[in-house]
Amino acid sequence: MRAAFLAADAQAEAAFAATRPGHWTLDLYAVARQRLAACGVRAVYGGGYCTHDEAARFWSYRRDAASERMAAFIWRV
Repeated sequence: MRAAFLAADAQAEAAFAATRPGHWTLDLYAVARQRLAACGVRAVYGGGYCTHDEAARFWSYRRDAASERMAAFIWRV
């Protein structure tokens, strides 16, 4: 997955953090902001939450290893 992101945009490197050899976490908010800025989007709101770390706020398969589903809604005004 990391290689695919970097192949599309080398700037995505800044959004990855190594956790152990061959494994990384990815700041999706950072990548989204980079790509939106490259398209000329000047104002992006939100992006201060973590589905993995904030158990009281979000369900997370990575954290809970359960079979529930999650959805996101994105709209353009």
